[in-house]
Amino acid sequence: MSLDGCFSPSQTHQEVWFGLDEIFYSRTDHRGVIRAGNAVFQRVSGFDWPNLVSAPHKIIRHPDMPKAVFWLLWDRIKAGSTIGAYVKNRAEDGRYYWVFAAVMPLEDGYLSVRIKPTSDLFPIIEAEYEALRQREINESLSPEESSGLLLARLSELGFASYPDFMSRALGRELSARAASNSALAHEGIDHLDTIRDTLRSATTEQETLLENVASMQTVTTNMRIIASRLEPAGGPVTAISESYMALSSEILTQLEALVGKERSAFDEMVEVVRGGAFQLGISYVQQELVRQYGAESNDQGPNDMATEMALLARTEQNCIAVALDGLAEAATVAGLMEIASERVRRVVLGLDTIRVMGRVECGRLSGFDSGLATTLDDLDDLHHDIRARLVSFVSLSRQITATVESCKAGISQVPDSVLSRKAPSAMAVPERVGRRDRRHS
Repeated sequence: MSLDGCFSPSQTHQEVWFGLDEIFYSRTDHRGVIRAGNAVFQRVSGFDWPNLVSAPHKIIRHPDMPKAVFWLLWDRIKAGSTIGAYVKNRAEDGRYYWVFAAVMPLEDGYLSVRIKPTSDLFPIIEAEYEALRQREINESLSPEESSGLLLARLSELGFASYPDFMSRALGRELSARAASNSALAHEGIDHLDTIRDTLRSATTEQETLLENVASMQTVTTNMRIIASRLEPAGGPVTAISESYMALSSEILTQLEALVGKERSAFDEMVEVVRGGAFQLGISYVQQELVRQYGAESNDQGPNDMATEMALLARTEQNCIAVALDGLAEAATVAGLMEIASERVRRVVLGLDTIRVMGRVECGRLSGFDSGLATTLDDLDDLHHDIRARLVSFVSLSRQITATVESCKAGISQVPDSVLSRKAPSAMAVPERVGRRDRRHS
């Protein structure tokens, strides 16, 4: 039941239908006041144009929505970043409709583009929203406090961050649309799925490598303890353990730079690939929106269709440019990951030589139950696994590079005939934006 008593249950429990193929948008100023939209937006919201234009966008806000979502939304768009979110809206007659919205900053306000959510993730988030909204009410949570709970819950659901969530959510919604209607498929959606699958595989490899880093530290310490028991300082086992310690420290340093927890090369790759994939997904939605808007013949109300078309086309171009920038950077970082992985692998090969020397000494001391053989067995296993993981990392990096190049090649550019339409000076059309602030990517 709605948390707002202004409408009867028969109204609030009814959903406003709109087609899977329909995309709608609204444009606001910096205060969130509606300036324009398309016919689908007007029809689904149920408001007449005079009651929409110049009204605050919260006129369609549903009381069932957690305040946390809007806190995150405004935090990101005010910082100049695009955000994606599931949103439950309320029509003029009290009925509801769900959307997945991508909200992006414009020079003079914001643009929100919406599609119908149908993926298997949608009902999960719908249930999470309901539970969070009840907590907001029962515990008198502030929007910021509630946003912290939402982020924590998304983490429990397996999302590394909110940008990770919105990127994967958009990808799943686009894939679900394509699966339901082949006419809505984009060639690049398969590329996005490949990128996401590759990142998941790379994340698994990263976690195992980090575990190996911890294990290597333990084994190295054990070797030094064993050396101190077997012989006086300066003996062959001691020399081997010290050589191993020095070389393994170099490996640890490089591994931590490659897949460590603090701004590693892997973190950089995940961030830029995820951002590029999200922007690419938005560019697909924008392309559809521009085509649909150009074909609309319904009443546009006070909107100047040529002006809006020019703005939407320019925004589409901007999305493509940002996607291309992100994908190019992703390819660069993936290439650096490949080089770094190869470098670490070569150092690991150097450790193999020291490990062989340890085997020789172990044979010489075969009459002693020193634990050295067991330690060397542990090192065998670690070295084998680290080499395998690094080879996998190289392969995954190359796969990401190849997929990114395929994505870039398949991106459609906006026709010059559309871009040549000039918007009047009263409307500031956004130009291509630069690299986004990493704090909000």
